[in-house]
Amino acid sequence: MRRLLEKVSSIFMHVEEYPDAPESDAFSALLEMAEKGNPNAQFQIANKYFSGDEVEPNDRKAFEWFLLASQNKHAEACRQLGSMFSCGIGTECDESKSLGFYLKAARLGD
Repeated sequence: MRRLLEKVSSIFMHVEEYPDAPESDAFSALLEMAEKGNPNAQFQIANKYFSGDEVEPNDRKAFEWFLLASQNKHAEACRQLGSMFSCGIGTECDESKSLGFYLKAARLGD
């Protein structure tokens, strides 16, 4: 797992040095880490789906990845879920769940 994280970090750090390097390799490596339960990778995948960076924007997939990251105690993912529940993005609007995720984010230090 550590080698994979180092590989992904290396790819992201040297993108400008290798402009012809396929971004899909970095995304694939990040996705592999996310699928193995790495909360930081899950959060980054969620952000990519949310923003449409390297993938087609998909609020529902973003929501699902943020939810996985939040289950692994990722504070920023919890805050993002609070916003998504508040606005009904990628899920139904639910102020009670929104508040719950905002509180969880605060408890986790966000």
